Amino acid sequence: MAGQVLTSNGTGNAPSWQAAPSGTEVDGIIGNEVVNGTAGGALTRSGAGTTANPYTLDVADQGITTVKIADNNVTYAKINTPVRAVTTDDTLTAADSGGFIYSSGTTPITITVPATLPLSFHCVIIQQGTAQVTIVGGSGLTLNSARGSKTRTRYSAVGIIKHTAGLGVITGDAVN
Repeated sequence: MAGQVLTSNGTGNAPSWQAAPSGTEVDGIIGNEVVNGTAGGALTRSGAGTTANPYTLDVADQGITTVKIADNNVTYAKINTPVRAVTTDDTLTAADSGGFIYSSGTTPITITVPATLPLSFHCVIIQQGTAQVTIVGGSGLTLNSARGSKTRTRYSAVGIIKHTAGLGVITGDAVN
């Protein structure tokens, strides 16, 4: 698409971009070919359009809203960080991915990482209470760690990352 002009053929909250059929690079400054950069308000164009200060596009502050996402695939529930508290032995679920597990028990707690969790699963476990937390791999999952599989002390945080079907890693403030 080098040398073509991008124009907005959409209006309001649904702009779409296409190469203008007759547009060509004329001034040698990348970015000056962008027109209607603010269609719908999601993008802002800045710069002077000169060699020293060519036009640039950026996402406007608060520029992407659910109205601008036609099928509402991005929702607060989908991007909200999961947080939950445990006081007894527990097993992680896919819903914990990307989130935080706070343990606030007074007796030792074991948290199991099942092999059925999806690849790239990750979460952080924080020992908020006085009870040490032990992380164990479920059947078919081996957990490796440079330091150990238990939280070291109160307020220690350990990360869990599952990177293959049968292998995960414990990171952070852990001990044997």
